[in-house]
Amino acid sequence: MADFAADLPALHDALDGAALAVFEAEGGDRKRMSFLLMEASAAAASAFPAGSREADALEVIFGAISHAVPDPAIEDPQLYEPELGD
Repeated sequence: MADFAADLPALHDALDGAALAVFEAEGGDRKRMSFLLMEASAAAASAFPAGSREADALEVIFGAISHAVPDPAIEDPQLYEPELGD
């Protein structure tokens, strides 16, 4: 059992932010999802002491959510080839 009490309102904010981030991930809005995860992470830092198992577990969950939406692919990249001299 932990030697500290969780800040329950902060934990609520962290979990709520994570849930909202999942909805944004499902919709494909990576920018909004990232913002929500940043807010959730800040709340998690208030909920549990840094380095605690609980804080680490939340960071694992946030990481899994962030990997749910792939980085945007570059469409039709410009490929440059060296020019041959005359």
